[in-house]
Amino acid sequence: MKLQSRARLLVLVLFAALIVLIVGVSGRAFMRGLAAAEHREAHEIAHRAERIVDVACDGLMRISRDYAEWNDTVAFAHEPDPAYAENNWKTESMRNVQIDAMMIFTPTGALAGGAVVPATGEEVVPPSQELIDRFGDEIRRVAGHEEAALRLSGLCRIGDRAAFFACLPVLPTGGGGRPQGALVTVRWIDNRLRDRLERILGFRVELTPVDSAGASNAAPVRSAPDVRVTVLSDEKMSVQVLLRAIDGGPLFGLQMEIERAVYLEGVRARRMMLWQLLAAAVVVALLTAWALRVCVVRRLEQLSSQLSEIGGRASARGRVRVDGVDEIAAVGRSINGMIENLERADLEREHARKERELLQEQLLHAQKMEAIGEFAGGVAHDFNNCLTSIGSWLQLTRQELPADHPTQENLALALNSVEHATSVVRQLLTYSRHGAAPLAELRLGELLSESLLLLRSGLPRTIELRVHAGGGDDRVFADRTQLLQVLMNLLNNARDAMGASGVLTISLGEATLPSAATGPANHLPPGDYVRLSVQDTGSGIPPDHLERIFKPFFTTKSAGKGTGLGLAVVQSVVCRHSGAVWVESTPGHGATFQVLLPRRSQQSSGGVAPGGMAPGGQGLRVLMAEDDPEVTRVLLTALRRRGCEVVAAEDGAAAWEALVLADRPFDVVLTDLTMPRLSGMQLVGKIVDSGRRIPVVLMTAYGSTLDAEHVRQAGFSAVLTKPVIHDQVLEVLARVTGRHAPPMKR
Repeated sequence: MKLQSRARLLVLVLFAALIVLIVGVSGRAFMRGLAAAEHREAHEIAHRAERIVDVACDGLMRISRDYAEWNDTVAFAHEPDPAYAENNWKTESMRNVQIDAMMIFTPTGALAGGAVVPATGEEVVPPSQELIDRFGDEIRRVAGHEEAALRLSGLCRIGDRAAFFACLPVLPTGGGGRPQGALVTVRWIDNRLRDRLERILGFRVELTPVDSAGASNAAPVRSAPDVRVTVLSDEKMSVQVLLRAIDGGPLFGLQMEIERAVYLEGVRARRMMLWQLLAAAVVVALLTAWALRVCVVRRLEQLSSQLSEIGGRASARGRVRVDGVDEIAAVGRSINGMIENLERADLEREHARKERELLQEQLLHAQKMEAIGEFAGGVAHDFNNCLTSIGSWLQLTRQELPADHPTQENLALALNSVEHATSVVRQLLTYSRHGAAPLAELRLGELLSESLLLLRSGLPRTIELRVHAGGGDDRVFADRTQLLQVLMNLLNNARDAMGASGVLTISLGEATLPSAATGPANHLPPGDYVRLSVQDTGSGIPPDHLERIFKPFFTTKSAGKGTGLGLAVVQSVVCRHSGAVWVESTPGHGATFQVLLPRRSQQSSGGVAPGGMAPGGQGLRVLMAEDDPEVTRVLLTALRRRGCEVVAAEDGAAAWEALVLADRPFDVVLTDLTMPRLSGMQLVGKIVDSGRRIPVVLMTAYGSTLDAEHVRQAGFSAVLTKPVIHDQVLEVLARVTGRHAPPMKR
């Protein structure tokens, strides 16, 4: 059987099954929906009847309130007045306000007076004892309420009759003060309520009595009506509403007969729908068979023909015709995609090869940087010993010469150069060892002023450099060399962005977090910060580059003009200083890099006051373990000139031997970290294990990268970071031993 014939047969079978399903399932669902709608309509009618009863009860309450809050009623409650009864308790006047009984009680609950309209329509009669006793509890509650805020109303049973009632406190006109008694009004539930219900609802209503023997003992709260719906015939149904008294017991019922208009209309609609469905099913079946031929079978035949033509070509290249966006068109696009994948394979292989070469180049670059870092660390370690020797000899020379000697200025400049070299070497060690650089308090404005010539030298003369350093508090706790590197990297980035000319602006200011202007940095702890801004007038940064601009190796520069590490280093340094950096840029309007660093609070400076006692130790016995002869020589000279007795050892093993064989105990041990045979860590371990209580001072080039808690637990009393000068050594030795000595001997 051909595909077309099978499709037609399938359509006929499907529509036959669909009709059976609709008739069987949706018909039942439709009738259930009609029944539910009819039930909701009946409940809505019941609730309307209940609301009419509530409105009647509220009307009695409003009328009763006019009597209760009246000065004449207050006077009658305290002293009954026949004139009040004659003027207000007449059959005609009480019927006009639809009150069948009214009673006024004194504040003690005794009946002051009352009247009841008899069923015969004669003159009013006094209330019966049964009527008085029925409201005893309500009267006590209302009259005894101190704030006169309690008012009771609802349905109740009096004898064998149902009634509305209202019980209110007697108050002066205006309603203020304490209750002066209580007023009770009663309206019998009779044909008046039935007539009102029929007039409003529009159909016949019957009031049916309910046996009170099964009354509930529940709490006296108003209950929702009980509703029962009974189908009488296809045209009629009965709705019965049970109304309850204020104490929860059944009181009387409302029975209503209503027409089943929703049901009858639904039955007619169902029949019409079935006939329309049958007619539509026949038409749709015919149209579907025709549409399958035109839209599916014919297009599949065309697709098959085109595939046969493409398959017959030697190159197996080509495209099938694609019309529309349906499933057959999707099949055609998939076939075209498969052909395109064959043509794209060579391009993807070439791209993968270039990407692999790029990754290999980045790996070699990273390995090269790691090797350079290790080499720099080794060179810096050896250079530290040289700087220690040079700095100490220069300081010794200054101390030996008079203060007014002409060479003092030259020696001071040389010592400044040693300090600068020390900072550079310490920076090399920090990067090569991944440790924390030593931080100190500095002013960003001073750093900017001192390095302005250095920063300007890296810019073309065609670029104008503007510096705005305000007079605010710009003290931070940071590493000077690393912040200078941040400035250099940001300026180089701005220079490359502007090209041959432009304006580069460096600004210093203050910021307080959190704030709307520092949104990208509001994750930092709240407080005061110093803001450094570097703004250029370049072409700006594209939005798709902003999220990747601080990532390592990301660069938009051509090959050989950038490593992609400048801004990554800036972010790393700023984060290491507990700050934040972000960029603000609009294409065509330049870029502004914002750097926030925590502001340093004012602290008192320490140190020895001028003219104070120089640190050292007259007669201090020192054991020094150092494997560098130059460092050993300069420290021996300086310590001995301060009156110290120094025993030098070439490594840790020699120092341990000297310590064991000494005829007199040493006051302190000064040791290097890395030495042949026995390191500084091993030496202090042997001293601690032997039970000797001697202070041990560690002198190493890696002092800034060591964990302070680990050093303390190892047994060291202090740590000196190379390069050092002898005054620093003497100060630490004096601190750990508690000694002082006169200035150095000449």
